[in-house]
Amino acid sequence: MYASFKAVEPLYTFPQFLAFCEQLVAEGRTSGPNQSEFLIFFTKLNYQRMVRWNRTAELLPETVLAVQKAPAQQWFVITEAWCGDSAQNLPLNPPDPATFYSQEAEGYVDYPTWDEVQKAA
Repeated sequence: MYASFKAVEPLYTFPQFLAFCEQLVAEGRTSGPNQSEFLIFFTKLNYQRMVRWNRTAELLPETVLAVQKAPAQQWFVITEAWCGDSAQNLPLNPPDPATFYSQEAEGYVDYPTWDEVQKAA
């Protein structure tokens, strides 16, 4: 059973989040109350990475096919503009709610890799 939650505003599509980050970079700011030089630097770096990934990433044809065959899903990603994970880490593995908030590493790394999933198929 998945936990329910009340959405916290604002909610962005990925293009909206990218535009939000672009605006923050132009204004020399970051998301959240901590406007440290450190987090502002990482906001700029994260934005550059997202732009590069969008320009250069190529999905394998079999990945595109697998996504097209998958049932419709709606994902919510909770992140800050300075967080590098939001630029390049989108899990392709199914979630295991039993491991969420486990206080251990298993909730983050216990899923099989894409290659392991493909070999098992």
